[in-house]
Amino acid sequence: MDEKQIRQSTQEQAVAAWINQLNQIRLNDLMEKLTAQDCNLENAWAELQELKYFISVPEHILGSVQTKHGEIAEHVQVNFSNARSLIKGLKAELTFDNVPRTAPKDYLSGGNPVQSKFLNGAEKTFDAIQKHLLDYPDFLKSGGYNGGNGYYDIPRDQYDQITECLKKPASQLSRSEWRLAEKVRAWESENGVHFEEKVRPSVADYSQVQQGKIQDTIHEEEQNILREDRAERDAAFAQSKPTVAEGARAAGISAAVEGGTHFVLGVHRKLKEGKK
Repeated sequence: MDEKQIRQSTQEQAVAAWINQLNQIRLNDLMEKLTAQDCNLENAWAELQELKYFISVPEHILGSVQTKHGEIAEHVQVNFSNARSLIKGLKAELTFDNVPRTAPKDYLSGGNPVQSKFLNGAEKTFDAIQKHLLDYPDFLKSGGYNGGNGYYDIPRDQYDQITECLKKPASQLSRSEWRLAEKVRAWESENGVHFEEKVRPSVADYSQVQQGKIQDTIHEEEQNILREDRAERDAAFAQSKPTVAEGARAAGISAAVEGGTHFVLGVHRKLKEGKK
């Protein structure tokens, strides 16, 4: 085998070994990510199953037929929010643990107390917030009620309606919108807070948590979770593919091996000729 053949063979073997190593690393990484994603999907699905179980026994839901949606909304917020975090491999932040069922807080989010208000109409919902804060004046204060920094969750569509009223010039508001905006501004001033900081949108609209609608709402969320699961898996596959940088490194190794082999063979040839 002449020098050219030796250089070519050595070069090909080195590059092949490098590529095989990279492929194995990528494959191992992909399998780890897919296995982790299997767990993520299982955990997210368990949150939705928990919600299904809760609504399957209506007589155990607090309130009358007209008001049971209030407690349903609490469970939708906790289970949907947690499922959306878990499917991405993130920590579940919301919990009912150690929260009495009729306490001034409905659940905890990152350790902070949250009160959910779901009434028929944005103004009625906001009136309920005002009343709750009168009963528990430390609820919104950092380190106040329960040692946390409380806030309120309200229907997503009502939140959008209120914030839209607050953004509009007074001349563009209807009488009912103007009255609502004035209530909110006065409440902000009295309590030294901003609405957007202490009132947050739920994951659901008011209509989506009603007893006649909740099954459809859960089904829609299941499809959302499955789409997110597919997106996470697609991202893992994309990340496992060879990159331009790896191709450049392989080319660099090829050139280095070729140059190194050429040098070694050149030294060997000179030695055979009797040169130092």
